[in-house]
Amino acid sequence: AWSLDARHLFYTKVDDAWRPHQVWRHEIGAPAETDVLVHEETDERFFVGVGTSRDDRLVILAIGSKTTSEFRLLDADDPLGTPRVVAPRRQGVEYDIEPFGDQLLVTHNANRVNFELAVAPVTCTSADEWVPLGVTSEDEYVTGAEGFDDFIAVSLRREGGTGIRVVVRDAQ
Repeated sequence: AWSLDARHLFYTKVDDAWRPHQVWRHEIGAPAETDVLVHEETDERFFVGVGTSRDDRLVILAIGSKTTSEFRLLDADDPLGTPRVVAPRRQGVEYDIEPFGDQLLVTHNANRVNFELAVAPVTCTSADEWVPLGVTSEDEYVTGAEGFDDFIAVSLRREGGTGIRVVVRDAQ
């Protein structure tokens, strides 16, 4: 993942078991020995990944096991900053985020085994800030969401089929 000014590159390193467990920051033109460790995952159940939001404004650190996840965000225009946790990991709670302007779309299973969609401020630091959108039902398995200027596309499964529900954004 690149910083907004393209002067810094974020990348992962693997351990002896080939598990991505560290995120590093490299300054373009600087020797590799000066790279900075941004995050290290010591729990061997978890893997790390790094990427950017669709609008390139955020560097996203994704940390996950088979049953639990956590995300950390860093403003791409502040590559020397410290990534902040969106919501601390809780055993058995999986979530995914989609930056959406000054908000995050959060697909999670904190309250529903089939996942649900919530919205939170992009500055969110706790699952307590997740506000359910109420656009899916308990018999639908929510697989993700993408935000656009005028609508949200919610990916889901129902009765064995896949689909997308288009939710029109409030005109405010």
